[in-house]
Amino acid sequence: MTADRPEEPTEVDARFLLAGERTLLAWLRTAMTFVALGVALVTLRHFGSGDVWPMVAAAASCVLGIVTAGWSYWHWRRIDEAIRSRASLPRTGLVAAGVVGGVVVIAVTGLVAVLARL
Repeated sequence: MTADRPEEPTEVDARFLLAGERTLLAWLRTAMTFVALGVALVTLRHFGSGDVWPMVAAAASCVLGIVTAGWSYWHWRRIDEAIRSRASLPRTGLVAAGVVGGVVVIAVTGLVAVLARL
């Protein structure tokens, strides 16, 4: 490229944009799974005893689903804008670690509920 000729804009490779959308859909499937688990736990409580543990796990699961859905959209927008502007991709941050922590909390709550029934 010479100094007197400006750089021509190039089109963004659609594969990168579509990969970001597939990742968004994967996170949304995960969020829907958390919400479905919460609804299932509420439904199962009607067939079991009056333990509080299923409701705690249901609430934690639904909250985790809401947070995951919101974060995934926000993160996808940041990635999409970075790809389109050819900037550096942003880091995932602590939210992904928070989702993992939430899964651990739900699993421990389920384990405590099972052990309480023994």
